[in-house]
Amino acid sequence: VGAGMAGVDIFLALWPGAPMIYCGLSGLLNAMLVMIVFHIWQKNGYYPVFAIAAVDMLKISAEINNGGALISSASWPSAPTAHGFGFATAAALCLALYALRGPMIIPRRPWESATR
Repeated sequence: VGAGMAGVDIFLALWPGAPMIYCGLSGLLNAMLVMIVFHIWQKNGYYPVFAIAAVDMLKISAEINNGGALISSASWPSAPTAHGFGFATAAALCLALYALRGPMIIPRRPWESATR
């Protein structure tokens, strides 16, 4: 989550035209989504979970092209590029950790089935 927060902060500090005030947590939520998808894949080897990340990427791309949020509305302007920076930063961190460490072995708990 810290990486996503750093990505959003870098976007807000350096990107030309970035909003002066960012009131949302959507960039962090997109970062958390990437980390959850990566964790599920690491734990279960379930590749279709990446479809969730792909749909989120499409949503973020549509928001950037549209200039605003597709699903929700708020009292403050949407910053879809911050969503993309949160997503991209978390994805880069997950891929870097995977490249450096290899697959993460997550031991099963005693009550989990070994046949999953």
